[in-house]
Amino acid sequence: MRKTKKQMLNPMEIGFKSRIIAANTLQIEYPDKNEFKRKIKGFINLLDKMKTIPVPSGGDCWYCLMKDSKTGQTIGGNGHLIEHIKEGYLHGSLILNSLIEAGYNNPGLIVHMNLRDSIKRALRRYLNKRLLTEYDKIDWNIQD
Repeated sequence: MRKTKKQMLNPMEIGFKSRIIAANTLQIEYPDKNEFKRKIKGFINLLDKMKTIPVPSGGDCWYCLMKDSKTGQTIGGNGHLIEHIKEGYLHGSLILNSLIEAGYNNPGLIVHMNLRDSIKRALRRYLNKRLLTEYDKIDWNIQD
C-alpha cells in the first residue's frame, strides 16, 4: 500500500528562560484513503467484541464529551478521532454523538436496547463524514 509523506515540525524542547533547545523536522507517513477506510471499519467492529455498550462518563475523551454551548459541536475538532481509531478507544460519548447526529430522538434508548447495528451504522456515518470527506484537510501531526 502506498503511503504519503508529509513534512511536519517535530515537537520543540523548550528549556530554562524559554530558550528553544531543539526543533527538528520529520516525515510523518499517513495511510492512503482505502487503508484508512479499513481502519475505520475495524474500529467500528470493536463494538461486536464488547459485552456491554459503553455509556458516556467523565472518563471519556474530553474533546468528545464537551460541546460548544452556542453551536452544539464538540470542542475537539476531528483530528483527535484518528487517535481513538489507532488506540481502539471506543467510548460512550463518541457513540452518543454519532447517534444524535444520525437523528435518533432518544439515543439512550438505542444503547439501552443494545441495537448494535444501528449504533454501528451511526458510527460509520459519523466517522466517515469527519475523517474521509475531509481527508485532505486533516492535521496528521499526531503522536505515535
